[in-house]
Amino acid sequence: LRKRASSYFRPGRALPERIRLMALKAADIAYVRASTEAEALIYENSLIKQLAPRYNVALKDDKSYPRLKLTISEKFPRLFITRKIVVNDGAAYYGPYTSAKLLKEALVMLRQMFPLRTCVKMPKRVCLNYHIKQCPGPCAEKVDQASYMDTVLELKLFLEGNAPELIKHLTAKMLGASKKEDYEEALRSKARIEALSSMREK
Repeated sequence: LRKRASSYFRPGRALPERIRLMALKAADIAYVRASTEAEALIYENSLIKQLAPRYNVALKDDKSYPRLKLTISEKFPRLFITRKIVVNDGAAYYGPYTSAKLLKEALVMLRQMFPLRTCVKMPKRVCLNYHIKQCPGPCAEKVDQASYMDTVLELKLFLEGNAPELIKHLTAKMLGASKKEDYEEALRSKARIEALSSMREK
């Protein structure tokens, strides 16, 4: 990263006009450290949407690029990769992303942090994902809809780059669970807070 950034300020180097103007107006350089390239991919897209950088080049013909689709209109939403946008289907789309390989890795990370169902049609019994704690098991009524949708909200905050609000939400959830003596839920929220805080500090 240091080598790439410094190349924009090398005397005599021919640069595209937009990069040259950006380098002339730059006053400082800030960065966010990520644990993996996949994590960096998610951060990059959320920051582009959040900050709308003037010199960022929008992807041309972005229909060919993969996106994340969150089916928030379903009773128990799912998160998966798609290359097709369906207008007015009630889903939330994130992207486009330039690397399908990294996006697949990011999806694995997201499902570990925010476990949701992956099945298109819910079966009548839990599958392997439930046993490895990557699905809360709505098919067998192992989780109620309100709790499930709370995880969906947390995932949305993360994908939108709103880590401070997500940590605030998780902290309130952890304290509430502790008061109710639901220590298992409190520990889950605490683990997510620690994971998010660790990402932001790296």
